[in-house]
Amino acid sequence: MSEKYKGFSLIELLLAIAIMSIVLLSVYSSFTLAMRTWKRVKIKIPANAAQVLIPLTRQLRGAYLAPDYDPDFVFQGSASSLRFTTTAVINDDIYTANSTDLQKVFYRISVDQNTGQRALLYEEYDILGKNKDNFKQKNLSNIIKSLSFDFYDGKKWQKTWDSSKKLPQAIKIKADFQEGQYKDSFETIASICCASTEIIDSL
Repeated sequence: MSEKYKGFSLIELLLAIAIMSIVLLSVYSSFTLAMRTWKRVKIKIPANAAQVLIPLTRQLRGAYLAPDYDPDFVFQGSASSLRFTTTAVINDDIYTANSTDLQKVFYRISVDQNTGQRALLYEEYDILGKNKDNFKQKNLSNIIKSLSFDFYDGKKWQKTWDSSKKLPQAIKIKADFQEGQYKDSFETIASICCASTEIIDSL
């Protein structure tokens, strides 16, 4: 047979198939890993958002101010933090026999100065119990990128709130989460049950 009509040998053909199989297996493995990561993050971000927003909304609905303008009972809110007193207790490990069902809570974003990592910190004080000087702190999220609040006074939305006399009627909450290159945003509005009327001085 002429040299120019010579085809592939069996060994060459098997070698080519083996190389192609390795390449395809590598591509499939990478694709499968990417899909698993995407599914995991797709579940993790909404789950983490629910762990943050559901308790926060519940506590805002139970926000409380004292009729004598006690400075311990104050509602303070900025664009990125909240401090208020609530009747809705969510931290079971602080609720003991010496505790009450009235807690001062504080939500804020903390930024690590070395790594730039953001975290949503939650603090809870039992202001009427025997352990009122003690507080519990909990990291609610390490994948939150931003948290913002707006406060409705019955006529318009405001960026801040600081009062021991009146509660906002509603709070708009916006939260952005990111895990790797995956991002998602969530928004909700929490109405406050005790905000229908302004607290007045006792006669």
